[in-house]
Amino acid sequence: MKQGFAIFRAYGGPLPRSRSNHSAYLVHYIVVALLFSTCVRSPAAAKGIAAFSAATSVAATSTGGAFEAVERSYYQTQVAALTVNYDTSGFDPKSIRPFLSVDDLEVRSKVLKGLQMYAEKLADIMSDRQLTEFDSQTKAFGQSLVDMKSSTALTAIAARVPDTDLKVFTAAVDSLGRWFIESKRQKEIPKIVSGMQKPVQEICTFFIADIGQPPGPNGRTGRGLRDQLWRQFEQKMMLQDAFIQKNKDKLDPRTKAEEIAKLPALLTERVRMDGTLRATQSALAKLAETHNQLAAAFDKSSPTLDELIRELMSEGQRVKGFYEKLENR
Repeated sequence: MKQGFAIFRAYGGPLPRSRSNHSAYLVHYIVVALLFSTCVRSPAAAKGIAAFSAATSVAATSTGGAFEAVERSYYQTQVAALTVNYDTSGFDPKSIRPFLSVDDLEVRSKVLKGLQMYAEKLADIMSDRQLTEFDSQTKAFGQSLVDMKSSTALTAIAARVPDTDLKVFTAAVDSLGRWFIESKRQKEIPKIVSGMQKPVQEICTFFIADIGQPPGPNGRTGRGLRDQLWRQFEQKMMLQDAFIQKNKDKLDPRTKAEEIAKLPALLTERVRMDGTLRATQSALAKLAETHNQLAAAFDKSSPTLDELIRELMSEGQRVKGFYEKLENR
């Protein structure tokens, strides 16, 4: 800061009449202005980028955790269903189906990790922790994202998302991966953020559509993971009710009460799991919105961005709270 003022004073006299000297002094004034701007804005910009990175890390980690928690919770309901129907159906290994396959979870987890690492690298660049280019491990991760364009799991996920252009999503993931491979350390964060606006937006939009919405009052209009979750729980409740109806005269009063109590428990579990997915959508939407305003970190004051970052952090924490309730119920 002091250096910027000193340079400004050194070149702070009136402009000479000579056109060549006028140009020379104009260049000096521009340089001084840039130096002064850097002195003023860099600390605030670094703070804003670091805050965005921390909030993105919480949101991305929580989103990944939510998918895993829903999967674990769904597995537990399948075990309960197996117990209910064992006497009549026995055990069929094919009856235990995951809500999300291992490949489905891996694809989602890797792309979310890419968003998290992208935000972390922005903070690294601002803090000068990076060397001239990203390390080999970061580049290898970027290559794994680029290679996802040929992933059958990603293609299968996209096929289940209505109105989704697979090429658009894979191009967004490809752009994210190539940034890790090709980017060198540079101070042009606004330029980097501008170039990544579209990929980040499209990735978040895809995941929000992938999660979808539950069926409406008419039992229709549902789509995505929330619709799948809703319908599979409907089936489980029907199986539980059928078990009770079939055995109501054979069950002692206590056992009968316990089996009936499982019906509202399944309803509650469905609401919890759907709430986790809904909160995840909100966190992804807030991530995209915050990234769209990230260039404002280079303004002297950016109250809108600061508020968005706080909201993003809050959304990430909210998702975490939802899935922790699933795990600790």
